[in-house]
Amino acid sequence: NGQFQSEVVGEDLIYDVAVGPANDRIAIGCADGRVMLALFDGVTISGFVVRYAHTAPVRSVVFSGDGEHLASAGLDGLVLVAALDSDQEPKALQDHSDKVECVVFSPDSKSVISGARDGRVRIHSVEGRLIRNYSNLGGINSSTPWERKNQILSLAYSTEPLALFTGTSLGYVVRLSLTDTSSEVIARKS
Repeated sequence: NGQFQSEVVGEDLIYDVAVGPANDRIAIGCADGRVMLALFDGVTISGFVVRYAHTAPVRSVVFSGDGEHLASAGLDGLVLVAALDSDQEPKALQDHSDKVECVVFSPDSKSVISGARDGRVRIHSVEGRLIRNYSNLGGINSSTPWERKNQILSLAYSTEPLALFTGTSLGYVVRLSLTDTSSEVIARKS
């Protein structure tokens, strides 16, 4: 209808927004660590509630494609995965050794993939079992202590063909193997 709706939901920054696969919910990740959910009818957002919280800013929120789970990546080094049909506390995936910047679900909604400032990408089942750990992506590795560390800042899946990609702080786009822990640089900043 050409009109916009706004609602103040916090006193701080909102780092990420996700819309559920059925376009019936919206989630936000806040700088104060809250992960909030609301109903969404395609036009109006109503009823924001805190679903759970990290102890540091939330950089990324995402719904699984089947609409059953919500995951978030926090600067507290955690990935939290919540079943949306349950009031139980989310599962905490604590494998990263640094701040977690991004999280996505696999297209089949069975895995959650996270990337962090530790330069690693990790794949877990939604139940929390570690499936795969990628490090030294594309052979990019700081050889001296004063060089900048290659941090993982973004993740994306393509479905045709099925492939997983990451973007890094050193300006690389890396394709990750879906069968082992190998990776290949496919683009770099010039």
